[in-house]
Amino acid sequence: MENLSAVKAALEAEIGNPIAFKSVAVRIFLRTGVNLQEDTSALDADADKVAEVQSEAREMGYLS
Repeated sequence: MENLSAVKAALEAEIGNPIAFKSVAVRIFLRTGVNLQEDTSALDADADKVAEVQSEAREMGYLS
């Protein structure tokens, strides 16, 4: 995925439950410092953060 907005949208679609998404988003925040529950557009161009968030999501069993 090219940006954090796309990663967030993919996670929301895969998880399907807003409460479960919040739980996953908190875990990703604690591991990466990226808060997917807030506006991520400021970090959308940061390829390293996008890769880091995708990697953490995959380690948790998402975005496979």
